[in-house]
Amino acid sequence: MEKDPQVSNLVCVGVPGRDRLGEALRLLKRHPPGMVILFAHNIEVGGQVRDLCQAIHALPGRPLVAIDMEGGRVNRLKGLWGDLPGGSEYGRWGERKIERFAHDLGCRLRALGIDIDFAPVVDLGPAASGTGLEGRVLADDPVRVAGKARAFLRGLQQGEIIGCIKHYPGLGASTLDSHLALPRIELGARALAAHLRPFRLLKRDAPMVMVAHALYPALDPSGRPSTLSSKIIRILGRRPAFRGLILSDDLEMGALKAYGTLADRARKALAAGCHMVIIGHRWEELPAVAEGLKRAPFKKALKHWNAWRRERAL
Repeated sequence: MEKDPQVSNLVCVGVPGRDRLGEALRLLKRHPPGMVILFAHNIEVGGQVRDLCQAIHALPGRPLVAIDMEGGRVNRLKGLWGDLPGGSEYGRWGERKIERFAHDLGCRLRALGIDIDFAPVVDLGPAASGTGLEGRVLADDPVRVAGKARAFLRGLQQGEIIGCIKHYPGLGASTLDSHLALPRIELGARALAAHLRPFRLLKRDAPMVMVAHALYPALDPSGRPSTLSSKIIRILGRRPAFRGLILSDDLEMGALKAYGTLADRARKALAAGCHMVIIGHRWEELPAVAEGLKRAPFKKALKHWNAWRRERAL
């Protein structure tokens, strides 16, 4: 396949552990992603993480390094740092304390060479059992969620880390775990407005937003999952328009298993309005995904990605 580093910039990809890391980095050199996401299997000791981040930054185009570090049950660095409070715990704190916590977290991430934290969660509580959101939601009230998430984002920014709010347009009413199956959220437009409100209130504060995989018949009667729905993603363009980066959740998740290959899912998500897609583990498929994207007109997404990076001097 012909290499196309520009199109592959629209992918955030995971890399394997030490056994196949060299092979993966050689592939990423031919097809450089825009971001690389780290998981617990990439974490051994601090020096190893710094070396890995340095190797990723040395790839063509200098991909950014991202990680999911919310604390609590989503703590990829537990092996280095031990347990950290999760969203439901620091959601009970005052905003100044949340800001200090996120600032410390950001400084520690920056010292490892990490650029982006896919946090905070702004889904409304209470989280139902079995959804994967247990212990991760900040509050049940959208205004309180937005205030606490804004403090978290502010703290990360002070630590020179970019934050990302998730999971648009809100998974708080879900009864399924989208890692395993596709949730269907049957709330009407009035009820969904409360779940959308934190995202609306944070449009000017959040550098990035991650789109969930779920069905919202009241927002898109066509039956497209939110990640693949231009109707749902276009809501982010309503005044005040969101100017940040729109990122899909991981395309490998069980919620999208009926929607074609990873290349198919990537094309559909970008066509719907995402600027970047995540492929968390199947890094070997990056060339096929990039080949598929070359056949589609994604100049607008590339332009937005490049402008977003320039604006932040990344």
